[in-house]
Amino acid sequence: MTELRPDDDGDYQLGLLDAVWDQAALHWRDEMARDFERYHWTPLRQEFRSYLDALARLREVLDAAERETEF
Repeated sequence: MTELRPDDDGDYQLGLLDAVWDQAALHWRDEMARDFERYHWTPLRQEFRSYLDALARLREVLDAAERETEF
């Protein structure tokens, strides 16, 4: 069984979320939509991107540690 790691397909998942938001934004164009994008969607997307970047850095460190401790 292959080990699942959230950083493996995080960019793909973020792309899916972006595509869904883009589709919703085509139809939802009122003040509430602008507020949602500004106060919820944009910060969430930035947080998700930061999470993926941190996971990638952590994975590099853990992979290096694993290589250095192999017998």
